[in-house]
Amino acid sequence: MLRASRDLGYGDDWKKALEHVKQDYVAPGQQPAFILGLVEEAIDFVGSHNLVTVPPLAAQTWRMEIDDAGAPARQSILHTAARY
Repeated sequence: MLRASRDLGYGDDWKKALEHVKQDYVAPGQQPAFILGLVEEAIDFVGSHNLVTVPPLAAQTWRMEIDDAGAPARQSILHTAARY
């Protein structure tokens, strides 16, 4: 905890660091846009560092689906899948 607290800039005050982490989240309903941004960032990163070749068609046509299935037991868990 202390190492993470220091890495976040809170020194040894791990309680403030923990509160910071608890408040650092994406607002409800904004998760798909956030994930989209992460995927685009990942595609750019692996391409610019020549780590993996992402075919242009795959980069253009991938899609994302959020599955909440409408069932009350599953509404608290969202399953995200990206597909080519």
